[in-house]
Amino acid sequence: MTTGPSLPKSLTQADFQLVADRCYRVASKIIRKGKAVESVLILGNVNDGKVKVLHSSFMPMHQQGKDMLVLLMQALLQHPELDFVAHVTEAWILSLKDGATPQPGISNHPDREEVVVFNIMSKDCQTVVLNPLHRNPNRLERGKVDFATKVKGRMVREPETKN
Repeated sequence: MTTGPSLPKSLTQADFQLVADRCYRVASKIIRKGKAVESVLILGNVNDGKVKVLHSSFMPMHQQGKDMLVLLMQALLQHPELDFVAHVTEAWILSLKDGATPQPGISNHPDREEVVVFNIMSKDCQTVVLNPLHRNPNRLERGKVDFATKVKGRMVREPETKN
């Protein structure tokens, strides 16, 4: 009997929530120490309701690295033992009503918000979880895994997330 290649395992919304919970614990621990959440990649799998981290590492990010991050995450997901790759980092976000990106950017926009972003990608899906970050005292507010939210930017696979 011969078998063909197996299809990649699809993660459920509950699985994505488990990965987001793991990311939240990592980010909260860093913030409680009063440190900035540098760029962290977390690679692992989900089985029987548990997240197993196979590797995590800090990734120094520069402009070119940001542009290549999605390609790197997609390449890592080709490994058959990995169910997900999550990128955790601090960022500024801005809710846009008309869709126009402010120039020269959002870093000085008065309506910007500071967040810790969990960019969680599986072999066939991606979601971005925005966790509001508060200063003085440092506190991270838990974001939601919401597949109905449309997110645009360089950190997503397509012009919009594929949820």
